[in-house]
Amino acid sequence: MSNKEIVVKAMKEFFVDRDSHAIEKYWQEHYIQHNPGMINGHQ
Repeated sequence: MSNKEIVVKAMKEFFVDRDSHAIEKYWQEHYIQHNPGMINGHQ
């Protein structure tokens, strides 16, 4: 699976299917958020 396919699948599961478990599946626990208005990690 290509990186693009993984990202599309992750975004679909989280935003379209509203599967909150997609966060744990595709994003690491110590994710660094680059948006200053958001917090780091899964919270």
